[in-house]
Amino acid sequence: MGRGPSRRRLASLRRTRATLASTGALLALARALGELTTSPEAAQRIAEAVPAVTGCDQSTVLLPDSGGRFVVRGVAGPADERARLAERTAIVTDHLGLAITQLPPAVVTCIDDAPDAARSAMAALGIAAMGVAAVRVGDEVRALLTAEWYDAGDVPPIDELERRLRSVADQAAHAVDNARLLDAVRHQALHDALTGLPNKVLFDDRVVHAVTRARRSAERVAIGVLDLDRFKTINDSLGHRAGDLLLVEVADRLRAAMRAQDTVARMGGDEFTLLLPDLQPHGEAIVAERLLAAFEAPFVIDGHPIRISPSIGLASFPDDGDTPDRLLRGADAAMYRAKENGRNTWATYASGMSERAYDRLTLEADLHRALERRELRVGFQPIMRISDGSRQGVEALVRWSHPSFGMLAPGEFLPLADEIGLAPELDAWVLRQACLELGRADVSGASSGSEWISVNVAARTLAHPSLLGVVHEGLALGGLAPERLVLEVAESITSPRREGVVEALRDLRAVGVRIALDNFGRTNAPLAELAALPLDLLKVDRSFFSTVRRGDEDAPVLAAVVTMAHDLGLLVVAEGVATPEQLALATRHGVDLAQGHVLGRAEPTLYAAEGASAPIA
Repeated sequence: MGRGPSRRRLASLRRTRATLASTGALLALARALGELTTSPEAAQRIAEAVPAVTGCDQSTVLLPDSGGRFVVRGVAGPADERARLAERTAIVTDHLGLAITQLPPAVVTCIDDAPDAARSAMAALGIAAMGVAAVRVGDEVRALLTAEWYDAGDVPPIDELERRLRSVADQAAHAVDNARLLDAVRHQALHDALTGLPNKVLFDDRVVHAVTRARRSAERVAIGVLDLDRFKTINDSLGHRAGDLLLVEVADRLRAAMRAQDTVARMGGDEFTLLLPDLQPHGEAIVAERLLAAFEAPFVIDGHPIRISPSIGLASFPDDGDTPDRLLRGADAAMYRAKENGRNTWATYASGMSERAYDRLTLEADLHRALERRELRVGFQPIMRISDGSRQGVEALVRWSHPSFGMLAPGEFLPLADEIGLAPELDAWVLRQACLELGRADVSGASSGSEWISVNVAARTLAHPSLLGVVHEGLALGGLAPERLVLEVAESITSPRREGVVEALRDLRAVGVRIALDNFGRTNAPLAELAALPLDLLKVDRSFFSTVRRGDEDAPVLAAVVTMAHDLGLLVVAEGVATPEQLALATRHGVDLAQGHVLGRAEPTLYAAEGASAPIA
């Protein structure tokens, strides 16, 4: 009877077969990794290869998350063990006492040799031995992979096991690095560079999928458009860097306020879009209220507390539209309704809104061409001295003769002009026409030669580098002395962060131009702010007079404003005086000048000439 193979020979054969199997598995891994394009795919394929290479019972692959903490992204082994991946992760990253950056290429720890914390955790999970390898690219650890055994007797010799783990790690390094680069490229293509939120491309794709799924399952989906109220004021007063920092903070709050299944994306500028899938009845209202609440606390940018609010419009499938494009248009229209309703609120789509939103877009496009088409008109309203009824000056008031909408008042298009950046061009045109008109009135004898012309300018215009040049040009056109031009600025320049605007006002006064603060009292700006501003006139808002009835005597706030303005050497002008009773109130409290319908309406010219109603060239 022949002798069978010796025990030593059998062990050698088993090692040889294991080595061949390991080599074959490594070759298969190399081929597979060459076809993968994402980090999760690479992590999962590596995890599946580790048992074939090492003979382990379970393996995991950990990748760093956005915070730098390693978390499981790939796993292979018994299905009932996968639920405890977090505990296995803790053994690797917390309990073994290994600094990730100082890990050797591969290390094997048996339960008897593990630190106390790791030993108890390994025992609880039934792990008898664990091998850990660091996947490095240069000096950076890009991934961790583990091999775990339930029976220490099944563990190959330590030196052989470490060699196999190093081989897997070497194969994985190139694949993980390539996948990471591709992840970065994909992320840049699909996300906003400033906030990291999904961009329009990714948002549109998710909307298509959400609506398609909702059709099949009869779910409700809502699309939202969120626009920041008066965001341009932040950019104008604090600069674009502060505006960008604010957008980043806004994005963080929106993420935190929305549900895990929701998407918030940035479309550009200060506009964000929302995707709210799988909604219960009235679920969009709950999300909208949560978003409004997220803006209640001020944002702190460069040490400055900034308060800003959103206007939100919502449209839902299937009630408000059955395609992504219709839903987005409906949400956009609803957002404009929210702004019309006072901002810092939300609105849902209703029939007819899209037409109104379309009107606004038409208005914006037409406004760009209004100057070229000579559609703007300037009227001139007298400003009278109350004590003797003499005309001291006139205010230039611009109107827009729109070919479809008729004559539009300033409030119907000047805010839009400011939003789209046309305010400096429009204000410059009005200033030139006003100065030219006063000069013509001087020549015709229709002016006393000392009257002044008052022109409104936006904050954006004050900050524009061309303003001084425009002022000099206008004065030259009319042949006017600088003190005969008054520039009216909005009460909003009393903001604490007004330094750039105040400097511009000082430059204008240095030329000799006078400055009026318009609509004082409309936004409750503090009286104490007046002393710090380079002003000549204070125009008191019509709200001080609009509620006056015959016999009203007491107006303590008006009295305080007039007294303080006079103490500062300012002339006080009452705006919007429409009745004799209102004029009497202004007289009793020492107001110097007044304008309004009771004293004279805006006229198309200051001098008598044929064709006076024709637009000024």
